[in-house]
Amino acid sequence: MVSTSRSTLLIRRGPRAQYVYFLLATLHRTSQQAVKIGWSHDPNGRACAISPDSVKSPDWMRGETAPELTVLGYISGDAELEHALQREFCQAHLVGEWFDYASIRQQIDDLLNEHCLCATCEIRKNQRETF
Repeated sequence: MVSTSRSTLLIRRGPRAQYVYFLLATLHRTSQQAVKIGWSHDPNGRACAISPDSVKSPDWMRGETAPELTVLGYISGDAELEHALQREFCQAHLVGEWFDYASIRQQIDDLLNEHCLCATCEIRKNQRETF
């Protein structure tokens, strides 16, 4: 079962590791940000393979160069969870798997704070616990 309500997230686990990743794109000129919600068996490798040019959309990037890309984090989950999250955040949809980060930032941050599996997020969690 997959639930994507803002208060609950149940993640289906399978025999082979699967992840839903969140990749942040920041425009240089306007500082506008978009987040890609994607799925992969290798989230770090997938994030490295994504071209900044894939972020371009006529409405969103008019007059911009390729954005800076940053991995926000990733959680355990499959393509079903990826699609459920994309449906949940449809009001913030820009193009393809890209969403307006400002509109859904709190929900993404909450999700990563609770479920993120990447080392960067673990470091942030440990820093928060020491204060």
